[in-house]
Amino acid sequence: PGHLKSFFERNSNWNVNICDNKCKDNFMNNTFRDTSILWAYNAINPLVGAARADIWRYCVLYTFGGLYLDDDSDIKVPLDNIVSPTDYLIMSEEGSSSLGDCYIPTYQLSDAATFMRYPNFSNAIHYHGVNPETKIPIFFHDHTLINWAIFIAPRHPILLRTLQHIVEIVRSEYLRKSYIHITRWEPRWKNVMCSTGFVLTYTVREVELENSIPREYMPRISVNNFREYKGNVKAIWTGNDPSHYMKAMNRKNGPHLLHEYAPISIEAIADYLEGRSVMGDAGKEVYLIRNRTKCTFGSYELFLKMGFTDRGTKHVADNILSLIPLGKSLSESDAVSPVPSHSASLSHKTKKTISTSLSTSGGGGGVQPSLVVNNAESNAVLSEVHQQLVNFTTVLNNVTVICFGDDYAGTRDDYLKSTYKWLLKETPVMVYPFCARTFQLGNTLGYFFNDLACSDLVGSHFIAVHKEFNLLDPASLVTNGSDRYAFFNALPDLVVHPNVLMESEVKSKMKSDCQCLQYCWESSEAPWVRRIPYIRKYLLRAIDAYVQAAGGFHIPTVLSNVTDYSTVPLDTPLPLIPNVTIQYRCGDNIGFGKTRYGLLPFSAYTSSNRIDKQTAKYIYVIADSPGRQSYHAYSSRCGQILGHLFAHLKKHFPTAVVIVKRGGDAFLDYARLAYSNTTICSASTFCLWPALANSVGQVHFPLTPLVARAATNETAPHLSPHFHWIREVTMIKEFKKYRPWTNLIDDLESL
Repeated sequence: PGHLKSFFERNSNWNVNICDNKCKDNFMNNTFRDTSILWAYNAINPLVGAARADIWRYCVLYTFGGLYLDDDSDIKVPLDNIVSPTDYLIMSEEGSSSLGDCYIPTYQLSDAATFMRYPNFSNAIHYHGVNPETKIPIFFHDHTLINWAIFIAPRHPILLRTLQHIVEIVRSEYLRKSYIHITRWEPRWKNVMCSTGFVLTYTVREVELENSIPREYMPRISVNNFREYKGNVKAIWTGNDPSHYMKAMNRKNGPHLLHEYAPISIEAIADYLEGRSVMGDAGKEVYLIRNRTKCTFGSYELFLKMGFTDRGTKHVADNILSLIPLGKSLSESDAVSPVPSHSASLSHKTKKTISTSLSTSGGGGGVQPSLVVNNAESNAVLSEVHQQLVNFTTVLNNVTVICFGDDYAGTRDDYLKSTYKWLLKETPVMVYPFCARTFQLGNTLGYFFNDLACSDLVGSHFIAVHKEFNLLDPASLVTNGSDRYAFFNALPDLVVHPNVLMESEVKSKMKSDCQCLQYCWESSEAPWVRRIPYIRKYLLRAIDAYVQAAGGFHIPTVLSNVTDYSTVPLDTPLPLIPNVTIQYRCGDNIGFGKTRYGLLPFSAYTSSNRIDKQTAKYIYVIADSPGRQSYHAYSSRCGQILGHLFAHLKKHFPTAVVIVKRGGDAFLDYARLAYSNTTICSASTFCLWPALANSVGQVHFPLTPLVARAATNETAPHLSPHFHWIREVTMIKEFKKYRPWTNLIDDLESL
């Protein structure tokens, strides 16, 4: 087209690549082979080209960076006049567009979940007040962000997060548990917009609110379709009509988003609907789902007498409802009938003290509790409770449950608000949505262990549901297939409390003893502080399970000839567990610029006899992968810092084998930290949990408010006999003063 010819002439110094559908497919199949994002791309119905194009553009921009531009759009200002050296991401708001909330309230990107997790939203850069009608906070002037033109640096974390969300949403569609908020009156094309196109807008909002990346990586946002740069989008003209998306979709009766879906399990759907009033699309009849059948009420008076309401009645598609068998017609006697046995309360059948022991299976299906009890009566009670919790887990695994993310755990609030009362009745159970990923693994485990400790502290059972594990770099693991999930699968997903309390008692204790919701590792009063042996038991079990899946503790440590340093040839057989493990978190510890993080001077490793020169035969330094936040300006400096640390350790421990290992298998690193005779951590939640699990050696941790408010010698608590605070030297936390930055190395070596 003529406008593209002019565009190319204005930007003749830019390399241009034009890609058709075949080109897109080839790129995805080659570059993202064996990834979940390729599965999502191929799951999209080929007839829904827009959704596939969205995924492709995010992937190609994540890989190469640059400018993406739709072929029917234009930007008349030369690109060199738009992009500055400090830009990492440039975006634009639509001229006028809003589709309301895309997602159901329990999904993490929804308005409800987002502003519950991040209540301090008014401090955000792109916050623009509150909608006077909906009372929902406004971002980006209540517009969506366009994706017909995006300027971005390669490997940008916002695009990575966007792609992760798209995989989650497509998977929810495939499993027929859609995260998309769509009523029967809304057009099917809303699924397309909210599954891929608008995900970018919601992700930018989420990342901005969680403040997880440096501010300079947040987008510079233009307005009204890049109007200031004479942007011209021909594909969609908003006409200053805020409902233009809805009107456009109403004119279309498009195909389904995916070309195939998971088979329907009527049993699972009936279990999910158990005890609820439902009606079909036509709304002619209301049923009660009981024992996997649909029972008729007979009269509206009976419907009300049994405690049901019009508002609480759930709408179910006619084609689904028709597959549930018709049961009996309800009568007056049913108004006081007990709830069916598989959702009945067994919480307080006995107040006897019951002793339990949990053991895990080595398979990939999660923890299967093995109950060891004192007598036949207790055995019967525990078995009944155990089966009840299994039933709860089965039902909730077929219900959409929010994943809380890396800076919030809502398990406590869910219990106090009786979120799952419809299922749990009076049984005290903390329900933890276990969505884990190896990026920010320490934070993820922190919330899991804190809530697990809370349940034990307050007298509640514990179940983990929706176990979904995201391995961001599976190639770094020595395991394959399902063995890669051995660590996560060995963490408990069902714990029967031996001395369960009444629901009212649990809630009272929970309010007083489990107050932490955010960054709980920073609190000295959080439940995890009072249950360290309890956490140790479960974490060591998970570490052991992974090591066994990897081949056992006799497997060697394998080094990379690209990233690692060694005082012996790289192919030398090395033990898995060294005498000394030093965790040295570098890149983003420099970039954070916060009081919680920093770098330990090298003297922390050579003074105070922390490392015994006589017994330290192997010293491993485990550090960030060079690929971790490689976009960060500070990341490239870690190589030089680690090189100097390597030289420092060689000098002070000349008879030891010194290794610097950058990246690799994070779970084997956990084994090293948990089983070394000497473990020395950086200020890092990644290191905290295996350090607390270490009961065979001595662990040393820098003073930092990151952990249990241990900012000073006076505030640092005693955590365990094996855990020691590094008190004689403090971290270097302020880095802007170093000009040139290499002066930092001088201080690391001399302080």
